[in-house]
Amino acid sequence: MKVEIEIIRTETIKPSSPTPNHLQNYQLSFTDLTSSTLVIPIILCYPSNNQCTNSDTFNHLQESLSKALTLYYPLAGRIIDNSHVNCDDSGVPLVETRVQSELLEIIKDSEVGEIVNNFLPSGWDVPSGLPLVIQANFFKCGGLAIGLGFSHKIGDVPSFMRFIHYLAAIARNESYDKIDLHPPKFDSATLFPPKDLSSNTSHGGVQKLDIVTKRFVFGPSSIRDLKKKYADTNIDDDHHDISPPTKVEAVSAFVWSRLMASIEEINVVDQQPTNPGKMFLLANAMDLQKIADPPIPEYIFGNMGWISMTMASGKDLEKGGFGLVIKMREAFKDVANAGIVAKLKESDFDVFKETYAKFSNPSNVACVTSSFCGFGLYEADFGWGKPVWVASATFPVKNAVILMDGNEDGVEVWVNLIREDMAKFEVDKVFLSLVSSPN
Repeated sequence: MKVEIEIIRTETIKPSSPTPNHLQNYQLSFTDLTSSTLVIPIILCYPSNNQCTNSDTFNHLQESLSKALTLYYPLAGRIIDNSHVNCDDSGVPLVETRVQSELLEIIKDSEVGEIVNNFLPSGWDVPSGLPLVIQANFFKCGGLAIGLGFSHKIGDVPSFMRFIHYLAAIARNESYDKIDLHPPKFDSATLFPPKDLSSNTSHGGVQKLDIVTKRFVFGPSSIRDLKKKYADTNIDDDHHDISPPTKVEAVSAFVWSRLMASIEEINVVDQQPTNPGKMFLLANAMDLQKIADPPIPEYIFGNMGWISMTMASGKDLEKGGFGLVIKMREAFKDVANAGIVAKLKESDFDVFKETYAKFSNPSNVACVTSSFCGFGLYEADFGWGKPVWVASATFPVKNAVILMDGNEDGVEVWVNLIREDMAKFEVDKVFLSLVSSPN
């Protein structure tokens, strides 16, 4: 599907109140410094709003963003030398476009990855140093898609989601005393003190590969089936019953198992792997706030995440791979038991190097998953109603899987594979048996 997009104007939005001098140098934390340079993409799609013109809607978005940046002032600055943000109120690029397509056509297209990239400013070529870019895309049907690109160097998914909710609240003329949000605290560097990493090789770059992105939808009934199957086989080696899997655990494990199967080229006759010795690694994004003791306040802005690493082989695919949930939970516990939070507070770069070495080991087939579920993005009402669809975009990382909330408690899975692997994965009959068509 080809989509024609016309750029109407580009504005640079500055905070409505100047940032005080004493706040103009925002130090990145150790976990920021070691984070990827990738951009976190979110696209919020809204139906036609007949009460306002496109120009009125865009102007209202400008005003709301300007007000929100007064509180989230680092987002209007520039990231300097991978060390700090110069909070000089340079501003956030806000682009207005016209899309010569119907929004519903986009929503129903499963091969939508490359299309929605156009709903972000300059696709993935976001200028270096920009913490945030936004594009408002107006469709000929009257629909609107707001594309936001957030630099992972300055913060993680939860930080980004809290900003989106605050921006929406401002647009609705609400304030913190009316919404369940705590003002952000920009002092993560006191929690995870920065360290000079100039002598260390950067691990945050993106390898240029021919990545294909496709979206797959798991409806509520498929998720119930997966959760039941995993629950029925979720017994550890000591025969202790394990709590039922969440929908994110169930879908993550299932997608990973089918990725392994397609890469392993499972024998279709006896469902046995052709190369059972090959090792697969699942790098699962996790929230340090869930394991920190004492707890990390959820309103601290920055990168508060880590990754758990689950190892598996082709043999783990026997019986449908339903033991993978236990392995994933054990990997999560390993991170908690290893005292990772304490080591990061000590700016221990060795723990980062050890994790990266395992992830980048050419003997392992690495897959990375990140869940955008549970952040209430379908409640992000800017004053013109709630989104009818919330999307991700192409993630330029091989074997990257993004989970998004879908309609009616479903899950959308955005899978990023090199072209030859996608050709095998997208025809996997076991996988397709639980996938629904986008609607």
